[in-house]
Parts: sequence; C-alpha cells; structure tokens
Amino acid sequence: MNKIISHIIVPTDKGIILIRRTKKERGKVNVFPHWWDIPGGLSESEELPKDAAIRECKEEIGLDVTINKIIGEDSNFDNLKKTVYTRLVYLANEVDIEDEQEIQLNITEHDKIFFLDSLKHLKKDVNIVPYVSDAISKVLTQ
Repeated sequence: MNKIISHIIVPTDKGIILIRRTKKERGKVNVFPHWWDIPGGLSESEELPKDAAIRECKEEIGLDVTINKIIGEDSNFDNLKKTVYTRLVYLANEVDIEDEQEIQLNITEHDKIFFLDSLKHLKKDVNIVPYVSDAISKVLTQ
C-alpha cells in the first residue's frame, strides 16, 4: 500500500508559519507532541497531493493559499503497517498577514503559531519535526 502525505510551507510578510503539534490528537498521543511543524496531512482518496496541501492549510491554519512549486520529497516504508509513505513538501506563494487573527489554528491538532524569519531561529534546543528544518532551509537560502 502507498500513502501520500502533503505538506506546505507558507511564507508571509512576518516569516514562515510554523505550528506546534498538540500533545494529543483524537484522544491518542500525537506523533512528535509539542514539536513545531508546517501544515499538512494525508491525501484523501482520489485527491491530488497539491490539493491536499491546500486543503490541509485551510483546515489547520484557516488560510487559503496557492502553490508556487514543489520543493521536497522523501519516502519511507512502515514495516508494521506494510505501507510506503511518500511526503511531498510544497511552497505556497507569500501571504500578507495584516492581523494575526486571520490565522485560525485548529486547536485539536496545533496549539501555537510562530513566524520563522531566519535560519538562526532553527536552534538545536527547539523541537522541529525532522523534515521541516531541511525544507525550510531550502526556502530561506534561495
């Protein structure tokens, strides 16, 4: 079985949006609890991956975005689930945020927001989901 996970980096005039994962999601301990991530999730049946990234962004932070380009791909095999997971990371076109209230966190999945404006903020003592640092580094060094 194959599953596609679509994520999206959302640059704004304040910096790239990072969201902190909740400790629990749907009653279960979350993967990477209280780690910083970007919007994303599994593509639904018959859904294009880029459409999944756009949908997840709307569901998780309440923003409508457009895709600029794809910037990353990685895959791994989960032996327990006998499933190949392929992660695609897209870059959205920049969004102007006049008021942080425009961002509406889905608090069942994420509890805080942060605007990353520099690689120096990717500190070793801050828990960032592993693929996110690499993806953001590509964007901030372009």
